Amino acid sequence: MKNNHNRSLYWYGFKAKVKVFFGKVGILLGLLISFLGLASDSSFILLGLLFIGLGVWGCAVGTSQRFDYKQQSGSMIHRGDW
Repeated sequence: MKNNHNRSLYWYGFKAKVKVFFGKVGILLGLLISFLGLASDSSFILLGLLFIGLGVWGCAVGTSQRFDYKQQSGSMIHRGDW
């Protein structure tokens, strides 16, 4: 019987990195939309704040999953938390 724990652990860490990346993109997109909403006096500011909130949430979830991945893989014990 093969041990697929390392393979599933790799994808767990990869998904965490993707969530952090899209969280950062969401924050940048939210800032851009908010500034455009301020420049044009429209209600795009609320949409921008929504994207910023979703981006912060995505970064928080991805970062916590990344930390959990490092604990499970043992890389935090050997190299520290980067």
